[in-house]
Amino acid sequence: SIIGDALQGRRSQCLVATKVTWPDSWAGIGKEGVIRGVEDSLARLKMEYVDVIQFHGGVFSHEDSQAILNSGPMEALQTLREQGKVRWLGITTEDACSILELIDTDLFDVIQINYNLIYQNAALHLLDRAAEKQLGVAVMRPMTSGILQRTLEHLAPGLLASEDIYALCLKFLLSDSRVHMLNVGARWPEEVERNVRLLDEFVPEFDIADLPRFTGKIYESDDRRNGLL
Repeated sequence: SIIGDALQGRRSQCLVATKVTWPDSWAGIGKEGVIRGVEDSLARLKMEYVDVIQFHGGVFSHEDSQAILNSGPMEALQTLREQGKVRWLGITTEDACSILELIDTDLFDVIQINYNLIYQNAALHLLDRAAEKQLGVAVMRPMTSGILQRTLEHLAPGLLASEDIYALCLKFLLSDSRVHMLNVGARWPEEVERNVRLLDEFVPEFDIADLPRFTGKIYESDDRRNGLL
């Protein structure tokens, strides 16, 4: 409701994304439950459509995926898109590998994943596949939700004091060509200004997509650097 109030008169200046309620059972929510949930969101937002609507989940089991595809939820999003109430279809997940089955259907346009400097599971399988399918990739937890910073408080307080760890987290993601949007939470205007300044000034010198992900490849790249290959 707050977002809806804030965007009155400026809807055309924004891209708006929201999520389908995370149900106890995807089979139980069905087609009508998804449609009702999205239409309720539109009413609260005071909008006729949203740009992106996403199935909201943590870890999707095979049963979850099958229920989404065959018990009404996916049909609901397609119906809403046909009605002009949503533009693009997406899915969010804490566990990148758990949506591989879903994105292989080619029914989605956007994925939102947990991916950051210390949680890089998505780089093993999902990100390359998403790039091949030309999916939009949004990242949640870009700042590690403070986990890295809290860890450094105990293990390397000197590093935390001497380096801008928040900037390091952003630079990691800005250096990955497979990532298109970062969902960066900010509590104060100066945080927004700092993030925008970094985005304007930072030019990646290396594509994280090219980083070796397995030990053997790291050793091979080290040997090549040292003239052994």
